Amino acid sequence: MKSSGLQGNTLTFAFAGGTNIDPDHTSHMHSAKIEFLSADEIRGTWDNWEHGKLDHSATFRVVRKK
Repeated sequence: MKSSGLQGNTLTFAFAGGTNIDPDHTSHMHSAKIEFLSADEIRGTWDNWEHGKLDHSATFRVVRKK
């Protein structure tokens, strides 16, 4: 994946190709978004594509334990 850079508090990534993969058919991680919500919390959302369209998303929240 390749990042399009940090915009505000969000870092985004998009699929940029790969070897031995046909993105129109093969299941693959297609995009990701990492949001810096505070100094102690981030949220990541990962999108998996299959057959050329979104198959499912997974969201993870990480909080620093103090």
